[in-house]
Amino acid sequence: MTRVDTHLLLIVSDEAIRRFCLLTALGFNVEISAACTLRRFLCDRLQIEPDYLETRIQTVFLNFRAVDDPDAAMVTAGSTVGLSGPMPGIAGATLRRGSPLASMRGPISHVADGLRSPSQAGDVTVRLFNVIQQELGPCLLARGIRVTGEALQDLLCHRADLFGFALCSAQLDGKAISASALFAADWTGRTVCLQVSGPA
Repeated sequence: MTRVDTHLLLIVSDEAIRRFCLLTALGFNVEISAACTLRRFLCDRLQIEPDYLETRIQTVFLNFRAVDDPDAAMVTAGSTVGLSGPMPGIAGATLRRGSPLASMRGPISHVADGLRSPSQAGDVTVRLFNVIQQELGPCLLARGIRVTGEALQDLLCHRADLFGFALCSAQLDGKAISASALFAADWTGRTVCLQVSGPA
């Protein structure tokens, strides 16, 4: 399992929260104690409402293969899960869960192959795309997501002007940190539990 080296809590403007949602497309880690169905992982571990899963998340990838039945697909340590809303064109229609065109994506469709390691604990990588990134990202950031220090540093460096202006307060491992120290910090090699919320 990935070790969390540091905890970073940021209070920022609403606009900046949307920018931090970009990190969810790169992938963040979620710890699981044992293998479980994809539906259970999404609804229990990520706390996604069942109705939202059925109506808003139209395309689900498990290990880069499109999933039609989240009850038949198993998530294990080391898995990668991708979530997307509606995608345009024939590609979007083909990848959508339960699509009548699903037969056209045979080689990239997930096929249930049984549970191999029922007691294995570890990390699952989650990636959010398009509208799902903007809708689920703020809630997940408020609870805290685990990201690599390199991904965080890249985001901060490329948008320092925006974040510097939008930052209300910051705490690193429970202690206040200034904006200048935040942007000057070297996050390389760290795993960061990042919490981002808007002003009260």
